[in-house]
Amino acid sequence: MTKRAEVWYCVGTLTSYKFYSASSLEASRNGVVCLSLKEEGKEVMLALTTTQWLIIAGILLTVGTIIYRTGEWKGTLGSALSTVKKKVEALEQKVDKIYDRFFHIGISHVFSAQSPLSLSDFGKKIAHETNTEEIAHRYIEKVIPYVRGKNDYEVQEFCFAYADVSILTDLREHHHNDFNVLSLYAYNNAIPLDDVMRVIGLFLREGVLASLKKEKE
Repeated sequence: MTKRAEVWYCVGTLTSYKFYSASSLEASRNGVVCLSLKEEGKEVMLALTTTQWLIIAGILLTVGTIIYRTGEWKGTLGSALSTVKKKVEALEQKVDKIYDRFFHIGISHVFSAQSPLSLSDFGKKIAHETNTEEIAHRYIEKVIPYVRGKNDYEVQEFCFAYADVSILTDLREHHHNDFNVLSLYAYNNAIPLDDVMRVIGLFLREGVLASLKKEKE
């Protein structure tokens, strides 16, 4: 049985490759597949056993599978990297917000636009209608060890951050009545609880600075 094929094959050694036009592909009864090649009019026979052809076919199939899987893996990896990138960007945004909240408080409407920061009329209203000053005084002694040797600005930043995190957590977990009063006040006045905690932070700053001043006298 003889099958005709008009394809191009690359045959040669590792250092010398030549292209041939296949003129015929013959399969004999003894299991040898003969590939008849022509180079410049000269016919060259390439005879391989059926097993050898199967090995070659297996290698080609394996290589093709690897190439396909590699492309598929790259696609999966690209998707995974894209997901990680999005999560990192979201985390960076959250970190920036936390940093701004704790260390760059800025001028809130509960403070007057003057230095050093003091309560605005709105801040005084919060202080008058809640027990923020009394709550702040409970934590003065706890804060002092952390701010000895720091300047007034650093003390202020620490007190705001401490009020936002430590005091708020302590009220929520151990002083439920105070927490409920402050959160209900914020809700009824349509303001964020952060504003109330900043008032506490300001009272805490005043108390801590006063205590540090007495220590130096």
